[in-house]
Amino acid sequence: MAHLQKKIISYTGGIESRVEGLGTFFLVLGIIAAAFWVYVAISAARYEVISLGILQLSAGLTLWVLFTGIADWIRQAKRLKGLPYGGQILEPNAVTAQVCSECGSSNFVQTKTEKIDNEPHKMYECQNCKARIVGEAHRRFL
Repeated sequence: MAHLQKKIISYTGGIESRVEGLGTFFLVLGIIAAAFWVYVAISAARYEVISLGILQLSAGLTLWVLFTGIADWIRQAKRLKGLPYGGQILEPNAVTAQVCSECGSSNFVQTKTEKIDNEPHKMYECQNCKARIVGEAHRRFL
């Protein structure tokens, strides 16, 4: 008979979460300070103090990027050691494109639709090498 059991699915806390939270705090503080200096500049008609707001906003952004990077570095180090870590490791998103298998060009146009195995397939022609491309995967891009 099956039974319920506890299983750890994610971890929260840890120094990495606190470091990332500190970066977010500095970002919010920079935004509030920038808004305050814009308010002061408009109400006192002294527009040179807007530069203080820009300076504090850029400092907040810089500290946010710095502390987020440090938190990510701590997570990477913990993952390499096999230790539990809180939060997510920042990873790049892959960008894909459809290319011709003959020449690698992404410059092709749809010519017509043909039935292959009783299913409609869009037909393409590569503008670079003039190859005929049969594609169903292109349906979601065009």
